Amino acid sequence: MKIIPIASGKGGVGKTTLALNLALALSRQYQTVLIDLDAGTSSLRNFLQMKIGKDIYHFLKKGHPLEKCLVGLDRSLDPENLFAGFRMLASPRNFISDIVNLNYQLKAKLIRGINHLRADYVILDIKAGIDEQVLDFLPITNTGILVFTPKMKAATITAAEMVRAVLFRVCRILMKPKALKLDSGKTLSSKDLQMLVSVVDRLEDVYNRRVPNFDHFFLQVEERFPETRIIPRLKRFVSNFRVNFVLNQFDGIETSAENIIRPFVEHLNSLVSANLAPTNLGWVVYHEDIRNSSEDALPYLIMQQYRRKPKISGQDRIEAELRELMGVKKKSLTSRSPNPSIESGSNEVTRQLDVLRRMVVRGASQDPEANFDFVVARLQALGKSSIHHCGMNRILSPQEIRNIFYT
Repeated sequence: MKIIPIASGKGGVGKTTLALNLALALSRQYQTVLIDLDAGTSSLRNFLQMKIGKDIYHFLKKGHPLEKCLVGLDRSLDPENLFAGFRMLASPRNFISDIVNLNYQLKAKLIRGINHLRADYVILDIKAGIDEQVLDFLPITNTGILVFTPKMKAATITAAEMVRAVLFRVCRILMKPKALKLDSGKTLSSKDLQMLVSVVDRLEDVYNRRVPNFDHFFLQVEERFPETRIIPRLKRFVSNFRVNFVLNQFDGIETSAENIIRPFVEHLNSLVSANLAPTNLGWVVYHEDIRNSSEDALPYLIMQQYRRKPKISGQDRIEAELRELMGVKKKSLTSRSPNPSIESGSNEVTRQLDVLRRMVVRGASQDPEANFDFVVARLQALGKSSIHHCGMNRILSPQEIRNIFYT
C-alpha cells in the first residue's frame, strides 16, 4: 500500500480537485481510497452530489470499523461502475471541534485505521497550512505531493516552510536525551545536550540568521560532536529528502517559471538546504470544464469518462517515456542506489525549466484527463525506483521514527 498525502501551505490552490481526480484516475487500475482530512473547511462533499452515510465521525466517535465507513461512488455518478476501485472516507457534514482538532488518542486511532486499510493507494486530502494536524500525516522521507498554482506565488513560500517543518519535526523527535547516544554507547553529557539543542533552536528561529538552514547547522555541529551517531544520519536524511510537486492551473512555462519554479527553489535553498532538488510530477492545465465540474458537483474525470468511451492507454510506452524523460530507472537487484546529485540553486532552476519544456514537447497536452494520467504514470514510475520516493507505506509514530534512525 502506498499512502500519498496531497498538501499545500495555502488554501485555494486546487488541492481537493487534484486529490479527488487523482484518486479517480488511480482507481481505474488500482484499489484506491481517498481520505478527507480537511475536516474544518472540507469541500470534498461539495464535489460529489451523492448521499454519504457514515464518515470519519462514525469511525472516531461511534466505534464503527473504518472499512465500514468507506463509500464508493453512487450509481447516479458512475452507472457503468467504471470507477469500481474508488472508495472515500468523508469528513463530517458539519463542524465538530474534536475532529477538526484531533487529540492524541483520536489521531492515533485514525493513523492506525489508515495503516491497516486494504488498498493499493491511499490519497490523503490534507488541510492547508502547517501544524501538527498536517505534519503528523506527512512522510519523513518526502513531501508527498505539494500543490502549486502560478496564480498564487505566495504558496511557494509556505511550501518551502512546510519542507522545513517536516525536517524539524524529525529533528525534534530524535533530540530526546535518552535517544542521543555516542557511537561508544554512552549518552551525551547534559552540557553537550544543551548545546546541541540550542543550535537546533537557533536553526528553527528564522529571525536568527546565524544558522539560516540545515547546511549551516551541520557545519556547526559536525566537528563539535564527531561521535554523535545522529548527526551523519540526519545529514544523509536531509540530503535524500524528496520534494515532489504538481502544478495546478498550469498556463505556460514562463509564468510557472517566474511564479513557481524560481521562487520555490530559492526559498528551499535559503530556508532548508541547497542539496534539495524538487521533482515535478506533472501539471493540470487551467480548463473551464474543471471549474464547471466543481460547480456541478460532478468530478471532472467522471464527466469526461461518460462523454466518450474509455481510452486504451499505452501504459508501457508512457512509463518508458517517463523514465527516459525524468531520469528514473528501474530498480536493479544487483546495483546499489547512486547518491543523489547536488546542484546549485541556479542549475536546479535551469533543470526544472528543461523538464517542463521537454514535457511540453513530449505531448503533455492541454487535456486535463491526459494530465491526470501523466501524474498516475509518474507515480507508477517512482514506485519502481530505488532512489525516488513519493508517499509512504505507513504513517509512522515518533517511536517508529526513532527506531529507524537508531537501529
